[in-house]
Amino acid sequence: KVCVHNGAQADSSLDMRTRRALASRLWNRLIVLPDLRTVLCAIDKNGLTVQNAVARAIHRDPHPEFTGSFFGAGGFRFAPDRYDIDAAAAKRLVADSGWRRIIVHRSPLDRFVSAYNSKCRNADGDGRRHCWDLFGGENVSMSEVATWLLANGIPNNPHWLPQAHFCGGLAGAT
Repeated sequence: KVCVHNGAQADSSLDMRTRRALASRLWNRLIVLPDLRTVLCAIDKNGLTVQNAVARAIHRDPHPEFTGSFFGAGGFRFAPDRYDIDAAAAKRLVADSGWRRIIVHRSPLDRFVSAYNSKCRNADGDGRRHCWDLFGGENVSMSEVATWLLANGIPNNPHWLPQAHFCGGLAGAT
């Protein structure tokens, strides 16, 4: 499901504290397309690879989607910090009626199964970081992951976070 929302660009020099603030509410999970006055809410396991490929094509940038640490500041090539947009400005950006906000929503169950197959079965090759170390081993079952999540809460890992946590909070988005 693709939802299009109307959603300003700011200029600021971003220090590490500001970059952490972007990451803390997943503001660093935005893909900003200034020329199109569009921002994509980049939710892991919701077509993120395709969204980054589209952004690279629009920007005529053939380089891989990641520019730094996956979990912290500077994670995505077209994240707000590339344009010196801090967390406060990112929040204004997604609310600005002069900008479009695009969100790709996925059935939570389909997303969970996709995350499990991708990370716990290591289909993407990064299972150790996103599943094995988190849930306790290479052979963790889907049931064990679900039980762990229910017992321990949501980990600070974007593959397992509910979609409503992304882009500053999407509760109520239509």
